[in-house]
Amino acid sequence: MGPPVAMTRKSYIRKFLGLDSAVIYYALLRILQFLGGVVTLLFVAWYFTAELQGYYYAFASLVALQAFLELGLYIVVTTYASHQWSSLGMDENQLVSGDETSLGNLGSLVKFVSLWYGIAAILFVLMIGNIGFIFLSNADSVDFSWKVPWVLHVIFSAVLFWCMPFFYILEGCDQVTKVAKFKGLQVLFANIVFWLAMSSGIGLWAVPIFSMVIAISSLCYILFVWGSFFRMLMAPRVKTSFNWRRDLFSMQWRLALQGLVNYFGWAVFTLIIFHYHGPALAGKMGMSQQVIMSILSLAMVWTTTKVPNFGMLISKSNFVELDRMWFPAAIRTTIVTFF
Repeated sequence: MGPPVAMTRKSYIRKFLGLDSAVIYYALLRILQFLGGVVTLLFVAWYFTAELQGYYYAFASLVALQAFLELGLYIVVTTYASHQWSSLGMDENQLVSGDETSLGNLGSLVKFVSLWYGIAAILFVLMIGNIGFIFLSNADSVDFSWKVPWVLHVIFSAVLFWCMPFFYILEGCDQVTKVAKFKGLQVLFANIVFWLAMSSGIGLWAVPIFSMVIAISSLCYILFVWGSFFRMLMAPRVKTSFNWRRDLFSMQWRLALQGLVNYFGWAVFTLIIFHYHGPALAGKMGMSQQVIMSILSLAMVWTTTKVPNFGMLISKSNFVELDRMWFPAAIRTTIVTFF
């Protein structure tokens, strides 16, 4: 009689905490990111001087300017993909079947984001690269190299920027668990490489090494693991009703405005302190913000993993089930954030 009772208790706990496979894997991913962020903070404090810390966090704040190029599209991509996926399915060979119009719409979405993010990635290198050069050059002269590391970091960040919509589409197509598994291994390996690079005493050169590992591994994952999936979606199709202005823009412009406000209300502070008070104080601000963001990203697991389900329920106008799923997830996120 013991084992059935234990299994019942275990099932009850999992149900109470809302722990499905997607939540578990994404929670593990966020825990890895959180712990990795803590270790990175310690390494940055130990191996980087105060001025190096300021440049390190200024790099991150400058790269966050990608919000001005992405314009809130990432959330819309996941939501729209989940709407189409509610009428589709995929077998073990990554062959998608189902409603032809939904399949055509999903393929049109892949083509659209490939072009959008391709242009945005080029603008990212040209605009943000030069903005960073101008901004960082206004600081007092320092005795370490930052120019070449900055250029390389911008290039690898642009490659990662182009890869990101494909992850959003995968998550919208209910592949959250698989994406979380990959990102967990990616974060673990990239952080180990990053820590070794910092401890070797190469300074800011550790930053482009980290972004290189993330960018190349993401590109390989998209091309070699999911290449057949995206090639099938992008094949020419007759049935499609996709229209950016009608299907995405009405939601995108609101999210774009929110993203821009968030940037000026959050990421820009490190740059302001860097400009007016120097890199040393900016490093302290960057550390504080990294701790807060790590906590928030961990707590958001219960809602971010449910985004594909939310989208599919909305597409079917099943708002009763949507509320039943949304409110417990929001409550769990709030409780975890509080503690």
